[in-house]
Amino acid sequence: MLFTVVVVAVSVLLRLGTGVDDAGYAASIIPAGVETAARLAHRLAATGVAVLALLAVVAVRSRKVPRPQVAAVAAIAILTASLAAIGPFTTGYRVAWVTVANVVCGIALACAFWGLRVACLAPAAASARAAIIPGLALAAVLAHAGLGAAASAQAMRGARGLDPLHVSLGIAVLGIAVASSVRRDARGAVAIDLAVVILALLQLVLGLFLAAGEARALAMQGVHAILACALALALTTRAARALGQRAPPAG
Repeated sequence: MLFTVVVVAVSVLLRLGTGVDDAGYAASIIPAGVETAARLAHRLAATGVAVLALLAVVAVRSRKVPRPQVAAVAAIAILTASLAAIGPFTTGYRVAWVTVANVVCGIALACAFWGLRVACLAPAAASARAAIIPGLALAAVLAHAGLGAAASAQAMRGARGLDPLHVSLGIAVLGIAVASSVRRDARGAVAIDLAVVILALLQLVLGLFLAAGEARALAMQGVHAILACALALALTTRAARALGQRAPPAG
């Protein structure tokens, strides 16, 4: 998972550190040395992700594993292939949907790797019902991250039309994330519930500051993007642990 988080973080740095001139040409606004180091880190981390994805597929094919682990490995393989396919189209940030796909697939890939780890440590599942609510919350967070990426791609060219929608839906999405943490499972994952609540509140507060124009610094925008990834990972933990629960007895 560490490699995927590095890829997501560096991608955020490179995207937010890019400006587009009046002619529509994109150029980095961060120091050349930082950009070079970031691109090297991105390349190395992406290679590491590809190798780990291949090893995970081989491991699943060579032995019998529980369904949650198979699903996680399938997601890892699909998302890794998708990111590799759209990689050549990211240069210059010319197409908004490519930016959106990069953000959503990148965060989802980190969640898939983390979910695989949690699934490997959890006992065999007997019911998936307890995972529905955190799973839906995770889907909402990923969708909202995609909307934020679309707003960011639009903002590169001086437009802010998606900002009001992103902020208004953000309040609802973060509310869903907090609501999902209220549900208690048999294992009482209080620490994860608390992490979800704290991350959601931090994301909301920082998002409102950014929307109000109070904090436009690159670092603040970067933290906002990374918090979305952290919240998604926390919700992944909730969902994966729920899959490891035993279903309550009928009646």
